[in-house]
Amino acid sequence: MTSQEAYLILQAAFNAQPGDTVKVLRKSESDEYGWLGSWNPLKDRCVDALGVVKQANREGVFIAFSDHNVWYLPWHVLEVVKKAPDPLYRIIFEKGKPWEIVMTNTLSHNDYTKIHELLGIETKLMEPPEIPSRAKQVEAYKLLAKEIDWQPGDKLRLTRDYEQRELGSDWVGKKKGGLHDNMAFVELAGDGSCDVVCKVDDKNTNSRYLFPWWALEKIADAEKTHTLVLDGKEMTISHESFLEMKKGFK
Repeated sequence: MTSQEAYLILQAAFNAQPGDTVKVLRKSESDEYGWLGSWNPLKDRCVDALGVVKQANREGVFIAFSDHNVWYLPWHVLEVVKKAPDPLYRIIFEKGKPWEIVMTNTLSHNDYTKIHELLGIETKLMEPPEIPSRAKQVEAYKLLAKEIDWQPGDKLRLTRDYEQRELGSDWVGKKKGGLHDNMAFVELAGDGSCDVVCKVDDKNTNSRYLFPWWALEKIADAEKTHTLVLDGKEMTISHESFLEMKKGFK
């Protein structure tokens, strides 16, 4: 399985359908996690915005925004906030052999019925996308986790909520309430799940939690620290504190 194949498996499992309203949670790197698309500065303005899904294919999820911009974005920066209120149908208008498909469109059920009766031409409905098996999702999830290049101590942010065993993750248990903006990367879980172990900055400084990698965003590099040994005891201080201490010894 290639990174691109793994991306498409998880995009299919994400299952954003035409008419769904999605929120853009963060920026993406070009070709991130197997996505075949590229990110450019013009797409920055859609972060935190809502858009409507038009279709999903090898280029990503095609989304229309209220400012009339349309972009292909990767599924892993999106969250479905509202499903389409009515079933939508994609209709393929065809001519007899050897003609190929000449037009596609996405219509509501009522519009489909009207168009079908009005045109009186042969049409067919596309089958709804097949959701990949759990085994395929896990395989894709683990393969793409290998692309993570975070270092211990890198600052991460949790961008979205998530469910147990969602989209290839092996996470089970009780979710920690709220979204966290200040977490430190520790490692990928050693149990083979490839979930991400993070140290959460809260009252219990030793708390470590598992998160799906697709729900996290790196926001800063690890803070540089120094370890001092005083009276036989180790003490970790920040780089800024170390520089201030050095001044005192001059």
